[in-house]
Amino acid sequence: MRKKFNERFTIISMAKSSLLVLDNETRKEAYIHRNAFNHLDDAVDFRVVTRFIAGKDIPWVEVLVWRAL
Repeated sequence: MRKKFNERFTIISMAKSSLLVLDNETRKEAYIHRNAFNHLDDAVDFRVVTRFIAGKDIPWVEVLVWRAL
């Protein structure tokens, strides 16, 4: 899944707990949490969702990982 992510997104910058990425398909910026980015190798899928944070709609990349406990 990391290869698919890297084909679709370009990393613009990194912060302490998130990365700012550029969606190559829509040419819009989005954020991904560092933990989600680190789990891309185990991921099944990812999607871009909009979250309302601090009075703004901000696009975030969510990562789907299945785990057996």
